[in-house]
Amino acid sequence: MNPSNPNQPATGITIPTTATPPRVAGETTTTATRVATSVWRLADRDGDTTATRHDTRFVSRLARRLVLTYTRRDETIIDFAGDTAVRDAAVATTRTYVALTRRHRIAELDHLIRPASLTILRWPRPNIAATPTAISDLLLACQLIAATAPSTLAVVSTIEAGDTSTSHNRHLGTLLDAAAKARFAHTQRILALASPGDGDTYTYYPNETDIDAALDAWRDTKRPGIRVDILGLAKRASRHD
Repeated sequence: MNPSNPNQPATGITIPTTATPPRVAGETTTTATRVATSVWRLADRDGDTTATRHDTRFVSRLARRLVLTYTRRDETIIDFAGDTAVRDAAVATTRTYVALTRRHRIAELDHLIRPASLTILRWPRPNIAATPTAISDLLLACQLIAATAPSTLAVVSTIEAGDTSTSHNRHLGTLLDAAAKARFAHTQRILALASPGDGDTYTYYPNETDIDAALDAWRDTKRPGIRVDILGLAKRASRHD
């Protein structure tokens, strides 16, 4: 798989012939047609081993997959959540990991040996209200990171099985709206689902029917676990760049 393109086929991957990506709140039809979409079904247990309460294996596999997809060896990952799974995946694959959990640490970005190729932002932010000011502050930090070199901003949003998707979509729509005003383009969407068993499957360029089928299968399992929406954003070049 091409590390810079999570939608490039690899061995054992299902590729539907249709390629109309689904929309999330905050997107226009025009914007949605430019979003490369994929579905990742990642195992949440090993063989007959019972899955852990917080889907530990799914989370660790997802973190590693993100790291391998968007970065190369010796590149830098910046994580606004300080997620231990992302840190462990970065260390295990020879990446530099920087946890940016405190605002004053933004000043330290100037001291990075290499620009960040991947920035991870969990949304909504735990214990932080999604106010316009809070969103602006986060996106400003992301702009500073993206100004140093081409990079991907991965917005990670988690929803538990059985929860309503109304607030989930509203939160993502609010961020996408603000991101567009901050000149970030929504270019990719990954729907990651915890799947019973010990194998992973990947579907690239699914249409609405494919997405619905994947979600139905996920909900119908005896232990559906969690779903993660990952929105890939890239900084648009300005006239002055």
